[in-house]
Amino acid sequence: MSEGHHHRNHYIFFFTILLVFVWSLFLYFIGPAEIIDKIGVHNSYLIAFLLALFGGVSSITVVPYLAVLATFAAGGLNIFLLTLISAPALTVGDAIFFYLGSRGRKFLNHRGDIEKKLEKITRWVSTHPKWVVPLFVFVYSGFTPFPVDILSVALALTGYPFKRFLIPVFAGNVASVFLIALMSLRGGELFAYIAGCFV
Repeated sequence: MSEGHHHRNHYIFFFTILLVFVWSLFLYFIGPAEIIDKIGVHNSYLIAFLLALFGGVSSITVVPYLAVLATFAAGGLNIFLLTLISAPALTVGDAIFFYLGSRGRKFLNHRGDIEKKLEKITRWVSTHPKWVVPLFVFVYSGFTPFPVDILSVALALTGYPFKRFLIPVFAGNVASVFLIALMSLRGGELFAYIAGCFV
């Protein structure tokens, strides 16, 4: 790993911690319900959709997206409607990255280091039963905090079929949004208490 890449990872980590801290203070002084009152319910759903579409696609923007999603759920938005709006938007972003990965394969084939990694992923995909990869996509997108763009590009670069990717990633996004919204709804008071410990 290069020194520049190492410093970049440190910056992303500290930026993420700073965002979480600032957002926690913001929620402590204003509160999720007041935020929804000021923005309006319909606007909140629109913001959730746009953030899911544009904000949940990288390791830098996924934290603000998750923080806003949790805030909206704790503020009283319907978690089923929030899931219905956000999950398809997340899936569109994942599909875009899959498409970019599928188009980028011809440009990366001449690079030996990337080609070796692709061969490993392709071998892993081809040596497991057909149901393993969709299950992995579902679990990865639904139950890990990592952005799905990396997985989307990696599978697309190996030539994995899009139709086998789409359904499990959509199901994973539904599970992810619903679980975050549900935990935020149930844990709103706990979240406010933890935020209050910092002030």
